[in-house]
Amino acid sequence: MFGLRAPMPLVAAVLLIAVVAAVFVGGRIILDWNSLHNGTPAGQHGSATLAQLEGIPLNLPVLKPGDPCPTSVGTSKDHEFGTGPVFVDGGQQITTSWGYFYDVIYYTQPSLTGLVIVRGRDLYSDRRTVFVSPYAAGPTVGTDTEAGSEPLRTELVLDASRPPAHHQLTGDGMWQVRQGMAKGWTGCIGFEIDTLDFRETITGNFPPT
Repeated sequence: MFGLRAPMPLVAAVLLIAVVAAVFVGGRIILDWNSLHNGTPAGQHGSATLAQLEGIPLNLPVLKPGDPCPTSVGTSKDHEFGTGPVFVDGGQQITTSWGYFYDVIYYTQPSLTGLVIVRGRDLYSDRRTVFVSPYAAGPTVGTDTEAGSEPLRTELVLDASRPPAHHQLTGDGMWQVRQGMAKGWTGCIGFEIDTLDFRETITGNFPPT
C-alpha cells in the first residue's frame, strides 16, 4: 500500500478532470447505444420512394416439398450474410408462444444512400417474415408482447442516408433489428433486399433450435 503524496490542490484538480472525462466518455457510449436502437422510424419516411419500393414484387424462389433449400453465400469477411451493399449478422434466438425471433444487425455500406426495403418469407409456403422494430413498416399481422411492444409488420425499411450508428472498422451503417417467423415454418427462408437501383437476396436453411 502506498500513500498519496501529491499536494491536495493538485489531487483535487486531477480528480475533477477524471470525473469530467468519465462523464463525457460514458455519455458518448450511451448516446451511441441509444442511437443503434432509436433511429428514424420507418413510419416517418412517408415518401413516394417508399411506395415505389413496396410496389416491387417479391422475386424469391417458390419451393415444392422435396426441393433442396438454396443457400446463398456471403461475400464479406466482416459479416455473415449478404453480398453487399447490405449485409447481416445473425443473433440469438428468442422463442415465444407466437414463434421464433432473432436479434440481428443489418449493415449498409457507406456508399449506399436512400431507402432500403427488406422482406422475407418461408420458401416452402407463404408465411412471411415479421419485424418488431422502430424500422418496421408495411401491413400489421398481429402483436407478440413477449417479443416487444411494437406490432409485427412484414417490411423493414432502412434509411441508408441516416444510419443510427456506424461500424467502427468498416464505417458501415448499423441497425439492430428483431425479426421472426410464426411457429410451423420450415426453416428454409429467403430475404429480398431492394432499393430503386439494386436487388439482393439471402437464402438458407435456418431451422429453429
